[in-house]
Amino acid sequence: MKANSPGPGRGGKGGQDPARLAGIGIQFGIVLVAFLLAGNWLDERLGTEPWLLLAGVFLGFGLSVFWMYRRLMVRDREDP
Repeated sequence: MKANSPGPGRGGKGGQDPARLAGIGIQFGIVLVAFLLAGNWLDERLGTEPWLLLAGVFLGFGLSVFWMYRRLMVRDREDP
């Protein structure tokens, strides 16, 4: 194996880059919490508790899963 070639788990063809995977996990959590807080804030302003909080959680989860899929699956197919 060459000194500068990526090994398993180092971003090579057969593995994932650990920093990339950690970033995806952090992004998942941040988006989910951001939508939860936005839904809670809107509920307090509009008096619709807990409906916008629940909508924010489901929307944040859905967007997080979609972005995770795009980063893990679609971009891997586009890379040479």
